[in-house]
Amino acid sequence: MARMTKRRKQSRRSARLDFAAIEVVGGLLPTDVIAQIAAGDAAEQSDESYGIPKGLKLRDEIARFYQIAHAHWESFESAKGANASAPIGFVQSLLSECFG
Repeated sequence: MARMTKRRKQSRRSARLDFAAIEVVGGLLPTDVIAQIAAGDAAEQSDESYGIPKGLKLRDEIARFYQIAHAHWESFESAKGANASAPIGFVQSLLSECFG
């Protein structure tokens, strides 16, 4: 049986974007810019723009660094109750190993 979903009223100026984890509120990034980024058509969006070594792809590097960040998060989750400096260590490792 089909499930009924409630539709939100949209203004005529806003474009319809269906992203599971992104909700556009306000006008900091216009919906057409978000659509360009999602399509891979935005400027400076190539592997070379991000300094990705030849033979590797940006999507693979994103997945790699996500896994590294996730491992740091799991370590933080298990240590945060027993170690008062766990948040500092988590942020330092995340910034140095995931964001360079």
